[in-house]
Amino acid sequence: MRILFVSGDGIKYGGGRSHYFSSRIRNGFVRNGHHLYFLSDRDIVQNKGLFRKITGPAAANKTFLQICKNFEPDLILLGQADYISSESLAAAKEMLDGVKIAAYCIDIVFYPHITNTICSKLEHLDAIFCTTAGEAIKKRFSNGRNVVAYIPNPADMSIDYLRNEQKNDQPHDIFWAMRGIRPSYPEDPRYNIPRSLDQHPEIDISYYGFDGRPVLMGKDYYRAIAKAKGGLNISVNRLNENADIPSEDYYLYSSDRIGHYFGCGLLVYILKGFELETFLEPDRHAVYFSDLEELTDKILFFKKHDEQRIKIASAGADFYRSYFSETEICRYIEEVTFNRKPLKPFGWNTKIYA
Repeated sequence: MRILFVSGDGIKYGGGRSHYFSSRIRNGFVRNGHHLYFLSDRDIVQNKGLFRKITGPAAANKTFLQICKNFEPDLILLGQADYISSESLAAAKEMLDGVKIAAYCIDIVFYPHITNTICSKLEHLDAIFCTTAGEAIKKRFSNGRNVVAYIPNPADMSIDYLRNEQKNDQPHDIFWAMRGIRPSYPEDPRYNIPRSLDQHPEIDISYYGFDGRPVLMGKDYYRAIAKAKGGLNISVNRLNENADIPSEDYYLYSSDRIGHYFGCGLLVYILKGFELETFLEPDRHAVYFSDLEELTDKILFFKKHDEQRIKIASAGADFYRSYFSETEICRYIEEVTFNRKPLKPFGWNTKIYA
């Protein structure tokens, strides 16, 4: 199958984001035997320089339609392709007989930017995939003509190459990294929990991305992970201006760091509330906590019982690498979009809204 994959690649980061979601999706489709052509709409816009806001979107859409004509894809997959217009998607469908158009949403669904980017194109989308599950995605994205489904964040063994579950000489008990200052609120656990752990005399945490600590990218990110035994997984569950987000809006959601952590063999500490226990079993695949006190106790326990850390981290890594790999996520995208009967079961909630 020929696939045109449109997503922001970020040439301006010089390879620093090579471990991001889009790289995993590219790898997954190619490894599944497909011919994939990649287009970065954001880079085309950025390359227009000073007048990019005026001329950039038109150039990106022109290039998109030229590729559609010359490549004739069977599937067009949009990965936060902000600059590809609804009009261009309509033209692609007119040009390409039988083409399917799918999109994915990997940020929390109540971010206005992400919701608007998807919703503005809904009439031309045959399938939407989200890293949130349940009624939240049905309400926002189902229009009676498309299908909407959940996908987990993939691990990719060529990217997540570390095997921390096989080591016991890491200097840090736990790792946490932000990608820069994001919308926050005073009690935001993504900031407060790492800061509190840093004050504990018996816990060694390495955290990055705020408090004057650098944002880690590329090789530096994985070099830091290599020095840790555990990884802290705290995902956004509200915005600064809205404290009343219903829990259904983050059902099964996680930041994509969860795939990096499991893929690299960290013992993953997950903040409760997202119901990831549905498929990642407590104290078998991961460790769950409700608050700072419980997290502190568990970190101290595994610090003293490293054999238990290795046991759970190994089981979690094996499970995640098997059932949530880049090839499995791409297989699911293909089979759901084209309404094909699965060749084998998937490892997550595969309820599809039509």
